[in-house]
Amino acid sequence: MEIKLVNVTYKNLFEKINVNFEVGQINVIVGKNASGKTSILNLIFGTNLNFQGKICIGKSIIEKKTKSNNIKKLRKNISYLKQDYLNDLFNVNILEDIKYGISNFDEIKLYDLLKLFDLKEDILKN
Repeated sequence: MEIKLVNVTYKNLFEKINVNFEVGQINVIVGKNASGKTSILNLIFGTNLNFQGKICIGKSIIEKKTKSNNIKKLRKNISYLKQDYLNDLFNVNILEDIKYGISNFDEIKLYDLLKLFDLKEDILKN
């Protein structure tokens, strides 16, 4: 499902941006801290309607006046995970993040990979 931002303005973060996230493509939002990356995702997900312009998700449009029941329907088709989602849910370290949901986890292979990429084992404790 294609997602378009059309003349979207939000606070002092960005003004009249136009972005097209195409189906089947890997799309990356890059920027400095507090430059609006998460705000863009929150606007697309409909958690914040305090913006000007419009966001098109497929044939649906999100605008400042969009009703919450219409946004709930859209959310069934889109989702995103915050970069720190596991810490928010489980408050675990990197090793536990890696192991989560893997029934046949092989710790020996993990340590071999750390050596291969010249990473210290201490990284898993963060």
